[in-house]
Amino acid sequence: MFFLVFNSTFIIYLYTMYPTISPYRDSGDMIVSAFTYGIAHPPGYPLYVLLGKVFTVLIPFGNIAYRVNLMSAFFGALSCSVLYFLIKNLYEKLSTDKKILKVFVCLFVVLQFCFSSSLHSLSIVSEMYSVNTFFAVLIIYLLLATKPSNLGNYTLLVAFLFGIGLGNHQTLVLLVPGILYLIIKRVASQNVSKCLHFHFFTLSLFFLLGFSVYLFLPIRSAQNPTANWGDPSASVRNFYRVLTRADYGGIRLHPEKSPAEQNLSTVANNFLNFLKVSYRDTSHSLITIVFFVFIGIYLSNKIKIFWILFLFWFFSGPLFFIISNLPLSDKTSLPILEPYLIIPLIILILWYGLGIFYISRFLSNHSNEIFLVVLVSFGIISPFFFRIPSLNKRYEFIALDYSKDLLKTLPKNSILFNPDDTTTFTLKYQ
Repeated sequence: MFFLVFNSTFIIYLYTMYPTISPYRDSGDMIVSAFTYGIAHPPGYPLYVLLGKVFTVLIPFGNIAYRVNLMSAFFGALSCSVLYFLIKNLYEKLSTDKKILKVFVCLFVVLQFCFSSSLHSLSIVSEMYSVNTFFAVLIIYLLLATKPSNLGNYTLLVAFLFGIGLGNHQTLVLLVPGILYLIIKRVASQNVSKCLHFHFFTLSLFFLLGFSVYLFLPIRSAQNPTANWGDPSASVRNFYRVLTRADYGGIRLHPEKSPAEQNLSTVANNFLNFLKVSYRDTSHSLITIVFFVFIGIYLSNKIKIFWILFLFWFFSGPLFFIISNLPLSDKTSLPILEPYLIIPLIILILWYGLGIFYISRFLSNHSNEIFLVVLVSFGIISPFFFRIPSLNKRYEFIALDYSKDLLKTLPKNSILFNPDDTTTFTLKYQ
C-alpha cells in the first residue's frame, strides 16, 4: 500500500510538474542555491540546499530546475504514503475488524490530501514546502505511534527529525505546543519526575544534533559560493540575522503588514479567512466536511488524541493566519499564505477520515460494498476532473521565456531595477 500510494501520486506529480523553472515566488533562488551549494534567502534553508544538490547530482537527465522540481514531487508523494500509515494507525485504535473498509477509506482520504490544491501545486515547483510536509507528517505519525504508556524510542527520533526539519523550513516550530503537550502528558503518566532532567538532556542532545545542519551556512559561506545571501560567515551577527530572518522582518510574511497592528475585529477576520481558504482547498461541500469533521473530533477525543491534534491544527493554522495579518482582499496574500494551509490540512484530513470510517462501520455489508465503490471512484475520478487539469504545468515555460526575453531586450550597459521576487530569482537562475 505504501508503494501504491507513493507511485500513483508521484506519477501524477511528475506528469503535471513544471518542465523547468517556475514563476512561483522563490523557486529561482532555491534552485541556484541547491545547484551551487549556496546560501539561499534567510534563513538559508541548509537542509533543502543539501537535498537539492543530491537530486541534481543523482538524476542524470533534465535541466537543473527540472531535477529540483522532481525533488518536490518525490517528497510530496512520500508525505502521502506516510499519511496513509498515520490514518490506518488511527483506525486500528477504533476497531480491529473490517480491514477492507480501513484500506479503502484510508485510500480515499489520502487521495483528498494528495490532490488538494495546496499540496499538489507545491509538489511541482522548486520550493521547500513538500519536504516540510514530509517532516510534519512523519513527526505526527511517530508521536501517535508511540504507546501512551511510555515515552518510547520514537521520542528521541522525533527530537532529531524536528531539529533537522527546521533546517528545511522553520514553520515546523508550530508543532512544538503539540509535541510538548504529548511528552509532558506521557512523563506525568509514568511518574518519571526523577528522570526528567535526563529525558530533557537526551531530547535536547538529539534535537541539537539535527539542528546542527545550520552550521552549513557559515562553513559554506566562508568558501564564497555563487549564492551567498547575508554572508553568514563574516560575523556572528550576520549568521544570527540570516538564521532569524532579521532582514525579512522576523516572523513577518510581508514587509508592510505588521502582526502587532491588530484589534479584536482583525483577529476575528483573520480567523475567518483561514476557515475560508481551508474550505477552498477541499473538493467537497461545506455540509459534508463539517459533518464528518465533527464526528472525527468526537472520536479523536474518545481515543485520547484530540488535544494533540487540536494544538497542531490551531497553532499551524488559525494562529499563524492571525499572526501573519494578511488581508485576503490583497491579491498577493493568498499566494503567500497557501503553503501554510498544508499542516492544518493534515489534521483536518485526519478528523475527516475518522468521521467517514466511523459512519461506514454502521452500514450493512451490502451497503458497505456500494459505499466503498462510490467512495473510491469519487476519490480517484474527482481529482482528474476538478483538480489536476487546472494544476497541470507540464508545458508551461513562462518563467524561462520571461527571463530570457528580458535579458535579450535590455540595451547594452543598461541597469535593471528588479520589481519583485519572480523577476529577481528567474534572472538569478539564468
